Amino acid sequence: MNKFCQSCGTELGEGKFCHGCGAAIGPAPKKSPALRIGCLVLIAVAAVLLILSALLSNSPQTSAAEVTYEVTDPYDLAMAQLTYRNESGGTEQKTVSLPWTLKLRPKRGTFLYLSAQKSQRSDYDTIQATIYVDGHAIQTARSNSLYGIASVSGTVP
Repeated sequence: MNKFCQSCGTELGEGKFCHGCGAAIGPAPKKSPALRIGCLVLIAVAAVLLILSALLSNSPQTSAAEVTYEVTDPYDLAMAQLTYRNESGGTEQKTVSLPWTLKLRPKRGTFLYLSAQKSQRSDYDTIQATIYVDGHAIQTARSNSLYGIASVSGTVP
């Protein structure tokens, strides 16, 4: 059986060096046991960190809650101007038809804010704003005056 140089592919004869490229001929160097142990330790540490990360991301302090902003009037015939804190922490303003709802998934501890003002006159000037967290109302406000403002705020528990 013929042997070939691992560096250049030349057929090897007798001797300690390849006559084609000069590379040393001999058995492949063995990996040290310390290198194997080091690799195993590195893999074990990575696995532990991955497990801890998964556990911490599912903890109640950091998991998202379902938040619903809701604005209504008695007959749902009006338009309203809204200002609210969005899911990324920014402020948005828009004019909407009532009733209006928005669902968010902010992290626990996030500050919430919603302000609603009727933008047209109707026979009933009532407007109501509510913030729900996981289906429970955390604050409701109502205004019964012409162009009144209903503002609600809170923190995701």
